[in-house]
Amino acid sequence: MTKKEESKEILNIEKDLEELILKLDDKETENIVKEFYKSVAKFNNYSFNNIWLLTTQAKQRGINLSYVASFKEWSQMEVMVNKGRKALNIFAPKQNYEIKRDEENKPILIDGKYQYVLDENNQKIKTSVSFLLVPVFDATQTNALETGKIKTLTYRNQDETISSEMLNDLYKEVQDKYNIKIEEKKLEPSLGGYYQKNKNLIVINNHNLKSTNSKVGTLFHELGHHLLHGQDNYKDIHLDTGQKEGERESVSYIISKFLDIEQKSELYLKSWDRNAINMKEHLERIVRASKEIFHMVDFRGIFEKELQRQELTKVYLDTLIEDKSVSIKSEHNLSLQA
Repeated sequence: MTKKEESKEILNIEKDLEELILKLDDKETENIVKEFYKSVAKFNNYSFNNIWLLTTQAKQRGINLSYVASFKEWSQMEVMVNKGRKALNIFAPKQNYEIKRDEENKPILIDGKYQYVLDENNQKIKTSVSFLLVPVFDATQTNALETGKIKTLTYRNQDETISSEMLNDLYKEVQDKYNIKIEEKKLEPSLGGYYQKNKNLIVINNHNLKSTNSKVGTLFHELGHHLLHGQDNYKDIHLDTGQKEGERESVSYIISKFLDIEQKSELYLKSWDRNAINMKEHLERIVRASKEIFHMVDFRGIFEKELQRQELTKVYLDTLIEDKSVSIKSEHNLSLQA
């Protein structure tokens, strides 16, 4: 892939955003942005450009993204890419090194290979980093799921809300990592909660109509408020209320998706700046805030604790059933003896 072709991909991203700006009032635009947010939840260690590339390519081909790897990486996992599947392209970094040059400043080659300048530790001297487009394949384009090389692990049934214990774990983790107070308080049913900057406090509505899932959405909406619009380094960013709400709700939507929770999120896209550069800045800010949460909050530890609780509950229930069965059998035997 040449530099010209790489630049073309970046220009395509800019073009995509420019086209979205013209259609902010369309429902389809919100669907496209939400698809992008779903990809952020799945590929939160990827760059903005790579997440956008994966999302748009997957949409064009009807691929439900799950996990991507190169052909070589899949082969090392003893996974085969299905015949005829077209690769997805993402950017990968390539480290460049200082090349030895002759008196005419021409690169020195031996047997067709560049010779590099070495430092005092006999290591090549790093210079710049360039980015190349490389092919990857999603798990759905391979036999990884069929062969069990990749397994889907869930911590709850899809139609169930998260447990109150897991919600409390999320509260504690956010409190500890961000040094922010979290309280539950009964508010009007229409309210989710609020953030008080002067008290460094997040309040979550504990009205009996509020589910644990909705409380999770509120928690990360208000944490988004704290990260995006409640810090000193953001005080000079002048955004209207609708746009701020859209950014906060976007963060909540991404984290909820990661937790496999469906939220009826209003992204307020109609209030966003009708400018492609500004739109990319908004999206990048949302992605940065979400990535910080993924980095700071120990979701893996929370998942593991929840799975352990479920296993203990299952063992407890199995024991109860077994004890009850023994008890019934004993009563039956006694009645026969009588």
